[in-house]
Amino acid sequence: PRKMFLRGSVFVFLVGLSCVTSLTGDGDCHMGLERNRLDAITDWLHDKTAKGELPGGVAMIQLLNGEQWHTSAGDGFEEHTLFRIASMTKPVVAVAGLTLVEQGRLGLGKPLADYLPQFKDMQVVENCNATKHKGCTDENIKLIKANQPILIKHLFQHTAGFGYSTLLEEKNQEPRWKYLVKLSKEAGLEHGCHETHITLEDNINILAKLPLLDQPGNKQHYSLGLDVLGRVIEVITGKALDTFIQETILDPLEMSDTYFNVPPHRHGDLAPVFFREVGTFDSDKPLKLSSGEYPEIEKFGSAAHGSNHNLHSGGCGLVSTATDYGHFLNMIARRGKGGRGHNYNRGLQSEGATPGSKILGPIAVDMMMRDSLPREITPLASTSGTSLEREGFGLGWHLSRRDAPHRYAYHGGAYGTFGMVDYKLGVSAVFMSQCLLPGGCGPSGSRAWKEFINLVYAAVDEGCTHFGDDPATMWDVDGATQFINSVLEGENYDPAVDLEEADADWMDNQEPPMEADWEGQDEGWEDAAEEWGAEGEEFAE
Repeated sequence: PRKMFLRGSVFVFLVGLSCVTSLTGDGDCHMGLERNRLDAITDWLHDKTAKGELPGGVAMIQLLNGEQWHTSAGDGFEEHTLFRIASMTKPVVAVAGLTLVEQGRLGLGKPLADYLPQFKDMQVVENCNATKHKGCTDENIKLIKANQPILIKHLFQHTAGFGYSTLLEEKNQEPRWKYLVKLSKEAGLEHGCHETHITLEDNINILAKLPLLDQPGNKQHYSLGLDVLGRVIEVITGKALDTFIQETILDPLEMSDTYFNVPPHRHGDLAPVFFREVGTFDSDKPLKLSSGEYPEIEKFGSAAHGSNHNLHSGGCGLVSTATDYGHFLNMIARRGKGGRGHNYNRGLQSEGATPGSKILGPIAVDMMMRDSLPREITPLASTSGTSLEREGFGLGWHLSRRDAPHRYAYHGGAYGTFGMVDYKLGVSAVFMSQCLLPGGCGPSGSRAWKEFINLVYAAVDEGCTHFGDDPATMWDVDGATQFINSVLEGENYDPAVDLEEADADWMDNQEPPMEADWEGQDEGWEDAAEEWGAEGEEFAE
């Protein structure tokens, strides 16, 4: 049997940017973090805001047992502030997809065309006879047949051959990419970040008619892959993506401040959006408050409050608070199980997390966080195309190191938001600001992410908490790795196999022991299979 063993405690650390709230409580050490180092995060945030390097934001820390600490800086940024999290939607949709993998309804190694037949016979832009004065055109472009089908795992990895062709036509793009930009715009393909009347189904049908940028599985291009996965989820479940995510993730984790469409009574809680002047992506010119000067740019992000918005994008669509996204990251750190505690800023002493809902099994979470890219593929940094040779990529997450035993998983958003999970130390963090494309928060924002990560690690105090062991010692490595690799190669994941025993091993090794409230999960899968009826039997076959 395949066994896994999880030892030690894990905690979640969330941070974004907003107005300052002081930490209450006695002593110099709370929650495995040093109080003076937490004060340093507050000072750092205020300094960045005062200098105009960041507009402000919200910072929140949460442990495995649900204990919380937060701070904030900047006008209009509070604990309840709603942030456009853009691409931080992708990990949420990845988790939603893996719930179907666990149930045997979706196979990572299965062809996409098994679920969306319109992707069966794809073509690839190979090259064109471009010159200095003439780029790729319909007359000189060469299209060839894809040499293999797009697989479901390619959607998670951004290796399907899709791109973000409608975002920006950058001056250094190669001719065939610019050609796809032209085709995409003419076809009406949307990136999902602004208000539009077309649906996810409409958008994915448009994408299926366009050629691919590269052969499936050949290269990573930051892409609409998670949007396509969202449409696959709709087809399998018969539910709209927003409904499925609400029922499967948001409601069980009590993420009541996370939306695809922000209700009118919450529009006033949306974070103010700042931007740098058009064309200054690489500069640190002063941030300006969005005020209608650049309507086409400010249209980006209008999905958050658009009354006629119908495209629920799996790659860019969600709005959330630092606290809500913290609950999502807490679930990841707890190996797929939610939990809720108390807020130290309100003067409460936590007695541990309240029992939470099981979203994913621990094997599925570990599989999501392992480097799943073939060795010959180099991860790229979002739409910039910057090579990240030392990094890896899991199922929907960047990995800070490809081979190092100590690494963290992370994802960012176009508006200056950032989230990370470090399994070795049991630390996770989310950093939320709000700066608009194309400049975003610019280089100062990129520097802030790196500085923030350093501050997070500096605040960790080994005398206050028991850290989780190295991931290599947390599992029966041979059995778990063989199993995970077999899933990635196409075998369906049977959620009932050894999970009861695995969960028991995990709970027995927690410090302090966790409540054994996962009993009866096998009966739950049986009940689910009965509900699926004939459809479930068909998937089983």
